[in-house]
Amino acid sequence: MDRIDIHIDVPAVKIKELTGEAQGESSQVISERVVRARRTQLERFRSEKIYCNAKMSPRLIRKYCEIDQQSKAMLENSITRLGLSARDYDRILKVSRGQKRAGPICSLLNQSLFCFSGGSIR
Repeated sequence: MDRIDIHIDVPAVKIKELTGEAQGESSQVISERVVRARRTQLERFRSEKIYCNAKMSPRLIRKYCEIDQQSKAMLENSITRLGLSARDYDRILKVSRGQKRAGPICSLLNQSLFCFSGGSIR
């Protein structure tokens, strides 16, 4: 079975930030963002009989997870060099859909959000 884990490098928190009185996002703000994301997915998949990105079939992934040419070339190169499976490819596209605001998939790959090891994504 193929497996994908996403590794994200997170910079260390400075001690001043830990001891200061800076406020992060409230639970309400985060909850509202989640509700908006769910509504967007419900609207997107209204005619597809699914309700979220996680339920996309390979056909729906191709339909809704379009990537630019530069990203496509980089992804094809990675698949060839690392021997990734079709399932790996689909999962990368699915994650790129969820990370669309972060930029094209090649930016995500360049930032090492995906760590490749032994022919599989971990």
